[in-house]
This record gives sequence, C-alpha cells and structure tokens, in this order.
Amino acid sequence: MKLPKCPIWVLPPLIILLAWSIVTEFGLVDPLFIPAPYDAAKALVESVVSENIIADCILTLARICLGFIIGSALGILIGLLIGYYSELYSSMEFVIEFLRSTPLPVIIPLFLLFFGIGEMMKIFVIVWACCLILLVNAAYGVKHCIKTRIIVAKVYKANDWQIFYHVLLPESLPSIFAGLRIAIVHAVSGVLFVEMLISSYSGLGSKIFHAQQLYKTPELYALIIIAACIGYVLNKAIIMIEKRVIHWTIV
Repeated sequence: MKLPKCPIWVLPPLIILLAWSIVTEFGLVDPLFIPAPYDAAKALVESVVSENIIADCILTLARICLGFIIGSALGILIGLLIGYYSELYSSMEFVIEFLRSTPLPVIIPLFLLFFGIGEMMKIFVIVWACCLILLVNAAYGVKHCIKTRIIVAKVYKANDWQIFYHVLLPESLPSIFAGLRIAIVHAVSGVLFVEMLISSYSGLGSKIFHAQQLYKTPELYALIIIAACIGYVLNKAIIMIEKRVIHWTIV
C-alpha cells in the first residue's frame, strides 16, 4: 500500500513547529517571550471563538478593504495617465519619488494632525500607502509596454480612450497586479500599526497592543497568527484574481 505524498509546502511549518516545541520544552527561552505551542494554540482557539475578536477582525478587514480599493483605484488611474503622457511623468517624478521614499510611520503624525484619531484617518493611511505603490507600478507598466501596439492603434485612428482601454491597460496588468500584492501587505501592516499606535479599543491591532502591554504572551502570539492569516488570505485572493484576469502570463 502506497502512502500518500506529503505536500512540500507542509515541511517548513512542521520544521518551525518542531523547533518551537524543542525550545519551549527544554526551557531554552523564557515562556514570557515564547510560550509553548499548546498554550499559543489554546489562546488561538479561544480568540477565534470569541465574539469580540471576530468583531475586531471584521472591523480591521473592512478598513483594509475600503482603503485598499480606494487607494488602488486612484493609484492605477493616475499611474496610467502619467505613464502615457511623458511630460506629465517628468514633471511629477521628483514629487512621486520623494513621497514614496518617505516612511509611512513618519507621515502618520501629520495624518493625525489633519484627521484626528477617527475612522477617516485610519482609512486615509491605507489609501496613501496603496495609492503610491500602484501609481508607480501602473506608470512603469505603461512606460514598458510594447510601443508598436500603440503606434498600430494610432494608425487605425484609435482615440486616447481606446488606446488607454485596449492597449495600455492590458499591457500594464502584470505590473499592476504585482503592485496590488505589495499594496495589500502595506494595507494590512499600515492599519495594524495605526490601531496599535493610537491605542484604540476597536480593531485587531488594538488587541495586539493590549495583549503585549499586559504580557499575555500566548494571546499575543495567537493574535499575530490571526493577523498573518488575514494578510495571507488577501494575498491569495489577489493571486486568484490575477490568474483569471491575465491568465496568459501565468506559467
């Protein structure tokens, strides 16, 4: 009887879990810093069945999705425009690169000054991070598209809108989806950072902050795992959409 083969992706998590068990079992690290896998798993189950944590996860996920959609739409639109019009790109290149090079945590105090600590501030942080990433990726996607297709479209008297929709957008999709995968990670990390920074009482980030402040290490690890799972699922969702939209580039 042939035993079923173990998927290759299972091995790294098993190795990490084994190393984690050895470290905690032999007391190589203080449990205050690294709890036993059983304790973390127990805290994870308790967190998942807790209505409060589910509500916080839904709220954080709603913030991520709203900010991601708005920021990505703005970034893609502006990026396609400045990528197509070379003069516009040249005039805005310094500003774009300057803003993109500014770390997000440095900008957050300015957002707090303008928007306060309400929902608008949290959403705007995600919009800002996603917009800059998609803007650059969309612009580079347009600038590196096959110029012959644009020339052929102009020969056939295509207007700017037809060139934009039938040539530039399809050519830029691989670069745009690469930017979407980067942007979703920044959206998750950005909203969690803001929720921890302002020490609010709503959202997954606030629960992570309070667990750390109270030295509830198993709960802290459980919440971090939940946050990582949210980011992983969102990233996988974008990959699935990418395979359907630009399936001709997927190997």
